[in-house]
Amino acid sequence: MTALGAIQAAERSFDARLEAGFAAAFEELEDLGYPGMSNPKLKISTLLRATDGLKHGSSVQYQVADPSGDGTRHL
Repeated sequence: MTALGAIQAAERSFDARLEAGFAAAFEELEDLGYPGMSNPKLKISTLLRATDGLKHGSSVQYQVADPSGDGTRHL
C-alpha cells in the first residue's frame, strides 16, 4: 500500500511539473477554443504503471575503496 501511495504522489507531482512547464503553451491553445467551445481547458493526467518498474534489469554494484588510501576514496 505504501508503494501505491508513492506512485500516486509521483503522478500528482509529475502532473504539477508538466502543468507548470507547459502553462504558456496550454494557455495559447485554450484561446483557440479547442477541443470544445464551452470548456477548452486542457488537463494533464499522468498514469504510472507499477508493473513497468519491474520490467527492467537491475544490478548490484559495489564501490571499491582505493587500496593505497585510507578507505574513504573510491576507485
